[in-house]
Amino acid sequence: MSVNGPTGDFVTTTLNGAITSSATIMTIGTGLEIPASNGVLQLDYDSTKAVGSDDGPETVKYTTYSTSTGDITGMTRGYDANTSGVAHDNRASVQCGPSSMYFNIDPSWIPANETWTYASASTFTITGDKTDKYAVGDKIKLDQTTDGTKYYYITAVSYSSPNTTVTITGGSDYDFDNETVSSNYYSKSSSPVDFPQWFNYTPTYAGFSSDPTAISRFSIAGTKVTLCIRMHSAGTSNANTFTVTAPVTSKTITNMTWAIVPVSVDNGAASATADFGFLPSNSVTITFYKAGSATGWTTSGGKSASFTLTYEI
Repeated sequence: MSVNGPTGDFVTTTLNGAITSSATIMTIGTGLEIPASNGVLQLDYDSTKAVGSDDGPETVKYTTYSTSTGDITGMTRGYDANTSGVAHDNRASVQCGPSSMYFNIDPSWIPANETWTYASASTFTITGDKTDKYAVGDKIKLDQTTDGTKYYYITAVSYSSPNTTVTITGGSDYDFDNETVSSNYYSKSSSPVDFPQWFNYTPTYAGFSSDPTAISRFSIAGTKVTLCIRMHSAGTSNANTFTVTAPVTSKTITNMTWAIVPVSVDNGAASATADFGFLPSNSVTITFYKAGSATGWTTSGGKSASFTLTYEI
């Protein structure tokens, strides 16, 4: 990462008081429109001195910024590997983009710089209309007190004054707790650092007295969900129907269904006919059809179906 000259959306100010090469607090201008937490600054960005020299360019990450006092605390010095902590004189130049994405070592994660408020186990709200900022398929990471850093896909975004509601899923890997959200980021990158990409989830089965044992995983790319289930131990059938739930509701498209041809077992034996599965529009329920009929399954013995399904959300 090189030292950047300011652009029209950068905030520029000056250092209020000299700092040493190891200082972890400093004071800059007040009332600046920069991130209140987890931001990145560049000091002496216009210096002609070499990097590593006193009063030379340095990138600094900070924990908090006070708009009322101008205090910067929790500084990580020489945040960019190409700079190091050096002394800076009073009135040294300081610049900051409205988001640390300008200087971030991992630009795939963009600080949200806003408050996310818990609304339910799968939703949070944000003050204002954010429908032009977040989209289905975006990835997010955040911290909560109980479990630390968590990752999710965004599956829906809607605005009703005064709040935007964001619907998320972390499958069965990441719960969303009724706790304060901190260190919140979002990404539109296909593979941001540390994001798991594939999530486990627990389907709901119907047509069984005891459910199959299965590995159930899904991934989301934009508005496309890819679902893989391997039922490696058949469940005990108690009905002539067979359904399983998908992790996210399918998109509403008139007369649309998404079809699969599963590897299936009925009454303990591999199926000798071409069975089918269908996920309708605006649904999470996948129905498996036996020999052309949804009610063709044997009501006893073991049954299962392993498959891969791709559908829209």
